[in-house]
Parts: sequence; C-alpha cells; structure tokens
Amino acid sequence: MVMQGWTEFRTHVLPWLLAGAVIGLMAVQENERTARLNELLLRQAQSLESVHILLSTQGFISPPISPTGGTGSPSVGLGFR
Repeated sequence: MVMQGWTEFRTHVLPWLLAGAVIGLMAVQENERTARLNELLLRQAQSLESVHILLSTQGFISPPISPTGGTGSPSVGLGFR
C-alpha cells in the first residue's frame, strides 16, 4: 500500500512540483534580467545625451534624439554650423 502511494506520488505529483519550481526560478531570473537591461538602457541614453551635448558645444549639428529610434545611418545630419 505504501509503495503504491509512493509510486503514485512519484509519477503524477512530483513532475508537476518540479515543473512549477523550474518555472518559478525562470520567472525570477527573467525579472532580474529585465531590470538589469532597463538600467543599462537608461545609462546608454544618458551617455548618448552627453555625446549629443558635447558635439553641439563643438559646433556640430546632429539630429534630435528621438525616443522612438532613428531612421537610418547615425551620420545623417552631422556637420558644421
């Protein structure tokens, strides 16, 4: 009787418990990865803004930084005033 219970648990319940644990760990890792990516994206935007300001103080004309992304080559629109 005990052996049947263990076999039943091992074949029907244990796989679901393990799958739930794996999915839970994957969700935690995804949240951490998303937070890190967001942090890096913000740092990149700050760096890009700094370069934009530096170029404009040195007399270069650059296209405005668009939050939706660029439309082509990054060199388009660069030049002297």
